[in-house]
Amino acid sequence: MPPPSPALLHRRTTRIDSSVSLSSTRNAVLSGYFAGVIGIGFGHPLDSLKVKMQTAVSVPEPARPLTKATFLPSLRALYAGIGPPLLTVGLLSSLNFSVYDLCRRSLFSLSPSPQRVPDGSCKASYLADDSLPNIMLSSLFSGFVVSFLSSPVNAVKVHQQVSPSSPSLRATFSKLRARSGARAFYAGFPAHLFCDSPGRMAYFAAYELCKRFLAEGRGVSSLHATLPERCGAAVVAGCASWIVIYPADVVRSRILAFEARNPRGATPGVAEMAREVYGLYGVPGFFRGIGLTVLRAGPVAAAVLPLFDLSFAYLEVTESIRIDV
Repeated sequence: MPPPSPALLHRRTTRIDSSVSLSSTRNAVLSGYFAGVIGIGFGHPLDSLKVKMQTAVSVPEPARPLTKATFLPSLRALYAGIGPPLLTVGLLSSLNFSVYDLCRRSLFSLSPSPQRVPDGSCKASYLADDSLPNIMLSSLFSGFVVSFLSSPVNAVKVHQQVSPSSPSLRATFSKLRARSGARAFYAGFPAHLFCDSPGRMAYFAAYELCKRFLAEGRGVSSLHATLPERCGAAVVAGCASWIVIYPADVVRSRILAFEARNPRGATPGVAEMAREVYGLYGVPGFFRGIGLTVLRAGPVAAAVLPLFDLSFAYLEVTESIRIDV
């Protein structure tokens, strides 16, 4: 069966069923997987720089001349720690987007008087007509679910990023496990939970608000937002969400860096590390490296969110055409 034409996609998108089904979950999983893999490819080198700036000691290292001998190791260092997210980001992103989509559909179906057609399906599309509270609750819950799986991945990643010897994935995992067992993978978890749950809520809510604002300014539904409009909304969402969570991310990174540099020391809690950052650097200490992070957040979000949007809509519409035929 040939793929549907763009004009047919445009017409059929308004008929995406808002009910929960096995095919809708499958489509969210597939779209989320590819969006997550693309995102990690775009963002990991700048994420390494961000972590190094957040966890740097007060005395800077002397600058070295840029030669082939220093450039290649430095380039490799930017990709240190990419193993854990590269192996798992597709699965975590699939889980995140599928739980998010499932919650949105469920909440939308329970919303007051959704428009329905004779076959019982919703005439209004949850993708365009869902309320902001539904979007916020769905993204908050999906972030909460994913945080318990993403915390170990983030712990291994940061340990590899801050280590000068760039240890292997297996060596890092063994080092963490030997330190304090499973607890080592959840060091600073309250800060991590804030980044993954309220942070994800800000991310998705800002994206939907901006996308709807831009599309409705042209008198069309957000379902028919153009690619530049989707990318622009994603850039705003990525930057806004990082501004919200950045102080917690600094605390989280510094706790994990402390673990990596002090194998036998007691791991500080979130409140203790926050006091230490404030005592050393004041309020600016909670925003070290934020410029680089915002620079990274825009392009990554502009790749991830529109890719998920468009691939998910394509799969949903293709499924409806196959059923009709």
